[in-house]
Amino acid sequence: MSGRNADRKNGGQLETLDDLSKAVNYNKWIFDLIKPHLGKRVLEVGCGTGNIIQYMTHKNILGVDIEKVYINIAKERFKNKKNIKFQLFDLGKSLGSFKKFKPDTIICINVLEHIEKDEKFIKECESLLSPGGKLIIFVPAMPSLYGEMDKTYGHFRRYTKSEVVQKLRKKFKVENGEYLNISGIFGWWLNGKILKRKIIPQDQMMLYDRVFKYVFMLEKIIPKPFGLSVFVVGEKTSK
Repeated sequence: MSGRNADRKNGGQLETLDDLSKAVNYNKWIFDLIKPHLGKRVLEVGCGTGNIIQYMTHKNILGVDIEKVYINIAKERFKNKKNIKFQLFDLGKSLGSFKKFKPDTIICINVLEHIEKDEKFIKECESLLSPGGKLIIFVPAMPSLYGEMDKTYGHFRRYTKSEVVQKLRKKFKVENGEYLNISGIFGWWLNGKILKRKIIPQDQMMLYDRVFKYVFMLEKIIPKPFGLSVFVVGEKTSK
């Protein structure tokens, strides 16, 4: 199913997810970031259509999302994987209903910015995990970049690294905290702040994806005092 033929009541988010499903290098980059921190039972909150789950098909996975159309696409996409389940879920409600799943890892890729009470959500994640469990957060960075595309995608905010780390430290031991994707800053600023575009143009996304693996190799060796995204991992250390 193509996002371009789907109902666009979501302001273009499905169209962007459809484009992201083709952004192989970008998706693999995110998976490589989270891979060292994954356990055996993974809850992905805001799973979308399964662009990251496609790399974790050997894990026991529960993917949840607020959008029914995303869940339907994901179910069809992974219909032959009995270890991967999907469920419709309102992010404004309690995560307590997932206790039975017993996750040892919770993944939130570009999700926290959609939740108005983000600290309450982090607290619920901590309650859901056993000691040693991991909460993996990947969010848009640099509040100064907040523009039309953020509004279209339903973002309440963009973060600084220190803000995310501070919020996680209230409930978790922070293992990792870093800025990423310096090279993507100009494109987001130009499209969202200057050109006032509502969504990322597909041609730009595909072009960037083609060169992304080389960009990321460079970012591994240069300092990153800022970036388009923040990546933080927290570990639950007590009951």
